[in-house]
Amino acid sequence: MNPANFSNVGGGMPGGAKPHGQMQVPQKNENVQMIMNHVAQTLQAQGPFTGWRAEVPVQERVMKVCQM
Repeated sequence: MNPANFSNVGGGMPGGAKPHGQMQVPQKNENVQMIMNHVAQTLQAQGPFTGWRAEVPVQERVMKVCQM
């Protein structure tokens, strides 16, 4: 089966979708910032911290998570 032989090539695209190249793509820095903010909020919600978690600042932990 060769997809090029299908009669509805591109038929899976919803009617409201814009063709490739016309979609508004957020800047990479915005994406990274949104992810880091989400990770920070998630980590802070896990507190209060004890042991090594209390000693390592949340922002440093966020950086480590984002590096992974």
